[in-house]
Amino acid sequence: MTSQPTSMPSMQLPTADPTPNEYPWPTEESWLTEPLPPKHQSPATDKPLPSTVTNIMDDDLNTLRGKAWLNDKVIDSYLALIKARSQLASRERVYAFLTHFNTMLCSRGYTGARSWVKVDIFSHDLLFFPIHDHGNHWTLIVVDMRLWRISYYDSMGNDGNHHLNTISNYLEAEFPEKKAGEHFVPFTCVNEKRLPQQQNTRDCGVFLCQFAEHVARGAPLTFTQTDMPRFRLQMERELKEGRLLQ
Repeated sequence: MTSQPTSMPSMQLPTADPTPNEYPWPTEESWLTEPLPPKHQSPATDKPLPSTVTNIMDDDLNTLRGKAWLNDKVIDSYLALIKARSQLASRERVYAFLTHFNTMLCSRGYTGARSWVKVDIFSHDLLFFPIHDHGNHWTLIVVDMRLWRISYYDSMGNDGNHHLNTISNYLEAEFPEKKAGEHFVPFTCVNEKRLPQQQNTRDCGVFLCQFAEHVARGAPLTFTQTDMPRFRLQMERELKEGRLLQ
């Protein structure tokens, strides 16, 4: 079940977030310490990819242990593994934005965001936008280019109309930059409702990562809160090895 977004007042950014002048925004190039593998291999030569190395540290991995709240580096690194896996010919092509992108987009607008991404995002099957909602909750926006649909995934069941509108406006502004001369058709925006829900205040980042991982490989979202300890252990192993287990 999904619900259509309605117009909402602009969200104020959390004061805890850095201002644009405090430090340079990270870029995809600065995040990965090794280049991503080349684009799709041919089906005949499809094979496991080499490890993807990111600048994640043990202090970051500590947020996966116990019941800690995941930090941005863990989420960025895990989405990078999903993106790297998508380079296989048998996978849907994924582009994952960094966690700071939406904050930067809200503070600087499209003018500040247009130089962020060098690739043609419209050539991918799926786009993932991790959202740091009000500075205290992780959620996810998924753009399915095959369905021309923007979906909001929230493990606490909240609507994300403001975030849907922000990303929809960004894609509309980005479209002529990448698809000059082509006609833009507005995206369908929905709040996904039949989703696994968290039963505490700490696991939203794990839910975000698992939403992305499952959607990227077309797996049903049948996990529950009881799976979170196992997912935390699995994610730590995957980040250490630099590859996903599935």
